[in-house]
Amino acid sequence: MTIKQFLLNTAWPVHKRTFVIILLLLVMFLRPCLAADWPMWRYDANRSAASPSALPDKLILQWTRKLPPLRPAWQIEPRLQFDASYEPVVAGKTLFLASQMRDTLTAYDTETGEERWVFVAGGPIRFAPVFWNGKVLFVSDDGFLYCLDATSGRQIWSFRGSSQQERKQLGNGRLVSFWAARGGPVVADGIVYFTAGIWPSMGIYLHAIDVETGRAVWTNSDMDFVENVRIDHNNLKDAGLSPQGYLVVAGDLLIMPNGRSMPAILDRKTGKLRHYIQGYRNGHCRVTAMGNYAFVGTDGVVDITTGREVGSRFAAAGTNAPPAFDINKFELFEGPISPYKFLPGCSSWSVLTSNIIYGFQKGSCYAYDLTQPPSVKEYESKVPSGRMSKPWRWDLPVLWNKKIAGNLSCRTLIKAGNRLYGHFGNELVALELSSSGAGNPEVVWKQQVSDMPASMIAADDKLFVVTTNGAIHCFAAGTAKPVILADVNSPLPLITDKWNDNVAKILKTTGISDGYCLVLGIDTARLVEELLNQSQLKVIAVDADVKKVEALRKRFIDAGYYGSRVEVQCGNPLAFPFPKYLANLIVSGSASPSDLATARTIPGLYETLHPYGGVTCLLLNDAEHGGLQKVLIEHPQESSELTRSDGFSLLRRVGPLPGSASWTHESCTAARTYYSTDDRVKAPLGVLWYGHGEGPHFSQVNDYDAGVKPQVVGGRMFALRQNPPLLHAMDVYTGRVIWTQPTDRYARFVSMENGIYVAGNGKCTVYEPVSGKERASYPIEVKEAGGKKHVTRNIRVGDGTIVIGVGFDAKGGITEEPWDSKALVALDRATGKHLWTYMAKTRVSFHALALGGGLVFCVDSISPTIAGKDMKPGQTITNAETIVMALDVRTGAEKWAVTDKRPASVFMAAHWPSQRGSDDWIAYAEELKVVLTGRRAGTIAYEVETGKKLWSKPMGGQPFIIQGKTFMNQGGETFDIMTGKSLGGNPQIVKRLGCNYMVGSKHLLLVRDASASYADIETQTRYWLRNLRSGCSSSLIAADGVLVLPCFSSGCVCNYPIQTSLAMVYMPEMANWAHGIQVNPK
Repeated sequence: MTIKQFLLNTAWPVHKRTFVIILLLLVMFLRPCLAADWPMWRYDANRSAASPSALPDKLILQWTRKLPPLRPAWQIEPRLQFDASYEPVVAGKTLFLASQMRDTLTAYDTETGEERWVFVAGGPIRFAPVFWNGKVLFVSDDGFLYCLDATSGRQIWSFRGSSQQERKQLGNGRLVSFWAARGGPVVADGIVYFTAGIWPSMGIYLHAIDVETGRAVWTNSDMDFVENVRIDHNNLKDAGLSPQGYLVVAGDLLIMPNGRSMPAILDRKTGKLRHYIQGYRNGHCRVTAMGNYAFVGTDGVVDITTGREVGSRFAAAGTNAPPAFDINKFELFEGPISPYKFLPGCSSWSVLTSNIIYGFQKGSCYAYDLTQPPSVKEYESKVPSGRMSKPWRWDLPVLWNKKIAGNLSCRTLIKAGNRLYGHFGNELVALELSSSGAGNPEVVWKQQVSDMPASMIAADDKLFVVTTNGAIHCFAAGTAKPVILADVNSPLPLITDKWNDNVAKILKTTGISDGYCLVLGIDTARLVEELLNQSQLKVIAVDADVKKVEALRKRFIDAGYYGSRVEVQCGNPLAFPFPKYLANLIVSGSASPSDLATARTIPGLYETLHPYGGVTCLLLNDAEHGGLQKVLIEHPQESSELTRSDGFSLLRRVGPLPGSASWTHESCTAARTYYSTDDRVKAPLGVLWYGHGEGPHFSQVNDYDAGVKPQVVGGRMFALRQNPPLLHAMDVYTGRVIWTQPTDRYARFVSMENGIYVAGNGKCTVYEPVSGKERASYPIEVKEAGGKKHVTRNIRVGDGTIVIGVGFDAKGGITEEPWDSKALVALDRATGKHLWTYMAKTRVSFHALALGGGLVFCVDSISPTIAGKDMKPGQTITNAETIVMALDVRTGAEKWAVTDKRPASVFMAAHWPSQRGSDDWIAYAEELKVVLTGRRAGTIAYEVETGKKLWSKPMGGQPFIIQGKTFMNQGGETFDIMTGKSLGGNPQIVKRLGCNYMVGSKHLLLVRDASASYADIETQTRYWLRNLRSGCSSSLIAADGVLVLPCFSSGCVCNYPIQTSLAMVYMPEMANWAHGIQVNPK
């Protein structure tokens, strides 16, 4: 019966016909998708992974499409891997798939697996799209939310996430917007929600957008600064949100994942923040919701009505709740430190229904009852102090559990109709549930796949399974010979034309073959193709022609280069917002390269050039070259050099940035000054790059001062990962890993302009800073040790000499004297010849060795580890002998020695991070030729020439920041070096929270205050990153014109939203963006 026949059929009463018509209209116009669709990540807005539509009983493999395996943005932090797998969605007969490798959203035919259309964005697409009412929506690291026609892939509208003028930076190895969109979109009631920005200091935006019109319903731009947030260790601090993860809708609430921390909860109608507790443990970017609960990662559950974790006793404790860190009240912290959920299979990977939670774990399937109140009760748990505490545990009633497959793991689970679909290992399984879901299920289907499943969806009467190797498998009813479809790369054609010789000349003339190359203007793809064929350069090409850009993107995607070796941006090549210092090479792909050689373009172009030899290479005639010379005379660029060679005009940025400085030792200098003279690192700072791309990523497990601190010289940052031991050389301006070298886990190193000196494995190896090639290897011999095997404890390089401290035990643990040298060995820096050995009477602390003025300064004293073995807490040795010495750096001859009695520190295992501040130390003030030394709070100054004591006063623990004629202690108080007289200070400007110590530079003081922070010395203004912490020892280095923060917090489980390496540079415009700074805090 047709609709017309039905309407005219008088056998049906009018009221029944009217009812059916209304029902049909509702189905046609009000439903956003078909019943068999899977329209967004985990099916719906609360991310339940449960579809009401059943699949056929028997499923047979129909086709497999092989795609490149994905590379997550944050490869070394599992709690941030929201993009570890392809996450398809399906509407009707179309499967939509995003790729961060190719910056694409691709539509495939669900019946055949064949490609229908491809859309390429301006940056990685890291989140699954959302289908709604014939439209597909997605976000990109280019900072936009896109809306496409689902049938054709035609762009309907786009919405830029930030209202600020667009800026670019390197993010996770790619060129991205300052405000990358990493709040995965969710749609409810015709409104799509998404976020842009991940750095609070640069602006965070949450938007609600009308899907039909692309217009904002509301915007929240105030989340970069949230006052009085409970963070780790139960401390209250100002924080900033850093949204990364799929957004979740729970009724009138919007739940916003916040990277590694706990999610924020907002009002969906207004965007106003309702609850945010950063928490101590259990944070994760993966969040799902059902009822009043949000499930966070593997271990967290949040009551969305309060924002607190369900294991938090804080509210119930009332006036007994600790307002801050209290070692005797661990169980009452607002963010629980002890586990509280012990339900296997119950996590953000579970299937959620209104009545039951289903989960797979270690070969078993579990079902938990959500209709009954959870059980909340105390249990006993021992805390680090040894005290037995009584935290809460949170339990749901168990309906059933069923053992299926040994102890195999499961990464993905969904529900379709009355069946669960999951896997154990490489075997897919389907479980038929009872009608109520409360009875034991039956295994009704199994199927092996080639690799571990990572994601799956049920739609269009098909089961789609994504595996970790990048394959998508489609299972459906009926028999079929499986079809395998592979994205076969089309190699770039080998063409012989003028571009072969032109590019060869460019590379030879400039001497540049790796790093980043910018191609400005693209009249032909041949220039880019030959740069890829003849070098290891990463090419970023820019052109204003949209069609040309689209064609080139697809060309290089087909060739397999896009995203890894080349990307193509759409914009004005003469005014594209590149980050500073990016380009090792800039070339013109335009027929008019002289357009780049004007007074209007040269300043911006030059700012993009990489220090230490970045070059712009333009094919100019003599007249055009003369014009460029005139431009540079009228508009001089710092450290620029213009030359002419083989028809090319070469504008090169020579040497380091003027006013910048190096940080060559762990303590900045061999004199242990902890002070950088860099004049370019000043407030306010903006992020230049963050994260890494391909290659070995650097991260150092929380070292609590046992590890080697990073160093910067010659445009490179050198950092040692200790387990497994691997020395990294990274481009300080881009984060690119240049080279790595394996070494000894006890190794220590110094970074000089002419070589990287690594002491370990019984030798001192010198590596070329540029290539990492071994230049020399010098044996470290300690004949006086009677054949004892030694390990490296210390190293200083200066005055033509290498001085290495060694110990004679290989334990190296935090309680095993890791800072103590039992002998000092001096080698000639040029030849490696052994010069002398000093055998310590007791030991030389790591902090008690300095070089300068042709002398070695050291303190021979008792080790706090030894001193504390027979001592009780709080006891001190009041008369421990201490010898302060000055030795000739070339001969080891004693110039002078002073012996005195000092109270010795006692090593306390419970407080070992504070040991660095109370152990023996020494430093050399070169300008005044004064040696400073001390232990605990006491400080003594000696005249270098004679060893005469100048003064002795209590001044607080080390390290001191030595800046010419003054020094600053860790409390922010400045003193005159010659007299020890206090010159005043503001302790609030350097107030800190968490394990760390302060270091300094010409303009800034750098310290961890929960998150990484810095203070402007002149204006007394304090700035915080708010979403990221530095290491438990100092990993904030101001050198080479940047503030670099290598990741020294790996392994830390505290809930800071981001854990990565990054670099920052002076950006005056940041003053207009930053909220929550403090000027002259009291």
